Amino acid sequence: MAVKHITEKPAGLSRRVAARRAGRVYAALLKEYGQPVWRNKLPALDELVSTILSQNTNDINRDRAFEALRARFSSWEAVRDAPETEVVAAIRPAGLANQKGPRIQQVLRAITQQRGALDLDFLRDLPPTTAIPILKACCRPTPTLPLTSTSSGTAARCATRCGPSARAAF
Repeated sequence: MAVKHITEKPAGLSRRVAARRAGRVYAALLKEYGQPVWRNKLPALDELVSTILSQNTNDINRDRAFEALRARFSSWEAVRDAPETEVVAAIRPAGLANQKGPRIQQVLRAITQQRGALDLDFLRDLPPTTAIPILKACCRPTPTLPLTSTSSGTAARCATRCGPSARAAF
């Protein structure tokens, strides 16, 4: 993993000095913590639900809620069609379950309504400039959904995780 190019120089430092300092910090972090281990990419729909669950929580609680949701329901269709209270109960470890549960179900219903099925794999073949608006349209952005105009980075991460063509453009 390379150190990113510094485009703005910190006050009082040349870019060269700042880059060397950043390199030393990076090396110290690697020595202390090792190379970061990224989780495996999930299918696009799983990534979307995981992203919703990640709002205002940590990775551990997001993963617990995701696993509980997958253990409780046999499919995303089952989550979509389940009583809201059951979805809320399953995702409680992620926090904000009363907001996230209905939102997940709304997103799943919107995707089904717009696409005819719960499938986002078609996003792999689209450039991010096309995929992001589709995700936003499917998700009907509201202030409680992480795919809003104020956090378009979340939409970009979803699109990026969908495939190589999306990652290459970011």
